Amino acid sequence: MKEYINIAKQGSISLTTEHVEQINTFFNAVTTALSVEEPSGPLTKEKIVEGALAIMEDALELIPDKTLYKTLGQYYINERDLAVAQRYLVHTQDVEAIYDMLEKWCSHVEEHERGFIYLRCILIQLALGDSTSAKCLLLMLNLDFESGEGVPLPIQLAHILTEICEEPDFQLFKVTCKVYKTIIEADPNFIRLILAIRQRIFPGHNDPTDPFNINASPSPMEGNPFAALLGPFMQNFGPIS
Repeated sequence: MKEYINIAKQGSISLTTEHVEQINTFFNAVTTALSVEEPSGPLTKEKIVEGALAIMEDALELIPDKTLYKTLGQYYINERDLAVAQRYLVHTQDVEAIYDMLEKWCSHVEEHERGFIYLRCILIQLALGDSTSAKCLLLMLNLDFESGEGVPLPIQLAHILTEICEEPDFQLFKVTCKVYKTIIEADPNFIRLILAIRQRIFPGHNDPTDPFNINASPSPMEGNPFAALLGPFMQNFGPIS
């Protein structure tokens, strides 16, 4: 399998959906077997998993199949690495799977941090251009966005940005960034994602009065009241995808 992918990467052949199914089956078989018993050969469990993951990653480079993304997402959920799981699941557009993963994540953090977890995921979806999945995820929260009553500030921001991505309005985007500036600056990842969203929906739009102009550099978190609320579990969930 590895040799076939290496040949495909050279452009001599191409991967098909049948190959994707075989790779997916192979990965599931390997990880399932290793979860039951330790390997008896010279290779350690870690080395075998590392090799299987490398094959999956190489396959994704050649064909970004949602099945592979979902399998990797589920693998990292089982490994309790929800930050990495999110990186893969956001590409699946499987809102139920994403919601279940986020709910697991929320069960490990303080109440006031939960809105930030959903915000980050939705910002990633919007940066990827998937406002449909973002909107569906917001609907699953069953909140009253009409009145805004009981809606946490991070979720308010996620909702407004999703609406802006569906019907771009630069002035509304700029005002939103100013109103929720403290929320956005609570995590450097939020700033980078806002910049990515801005570039996607308003390409080449340069406005010095925009607090998150394309050329703006991320503001420091020091002194930010919302940054202080984010615990270690929330602040250390790795680079964005």
